[in-house]
Amino acid sequence: MGFALTASAYREFLESNGLRDRMADHLDDLGTGFRTSADVAESIRRLFLESPFPAPIAESVRRAYRDLCNRHERDELDVTVWPRSTAEGPPEMTSDSLREPPPRVSGEEAVLEACRGCYASLFTAPGINGPSDHRSDAGDMTVWVGPV
Repeated sequence: MGFALTASAYREFLESNGLRDRMADHLDDLGTGFRTSADVAESIRRLFLESPFPAPIAESVRRAYRDLCNRHERDELDVTVWPRSTAEGPPEMTSDSLREPPPRVSGEEAVLEACRGCYASLFTAPGINGPSDHRSDAGDMTVWVGPV
């Protein structure tokens, strides 16, 4: 059994980094015709990948990973990290899980990086062309971390 970053952690990540407004600035460019949806999506993903987790969330992830390692009597443990929007249903039925396997990582910092990557993975060219009420927050995102 692993652990999860909750939807509230996702929302706190957005707020602490001012990502809602920054994403909105990029999304506003979609209507101008000067940027493609692929370019806008890449810019938004970069925002996520370059943004730090708030210290309390980062420490909670590190602690949960150490606890998971301790339960398996290991200093480091290979884990998979995968995103799930609560609107998508069970993890095994999400489009992400059907497309490619989740990343396999080990170490506290690698887990944090993979979690940021999961957040960023929500923003694809087709995804940002969806309804505008879904673009700015991608629903309630949860990230699952479990042993391989």
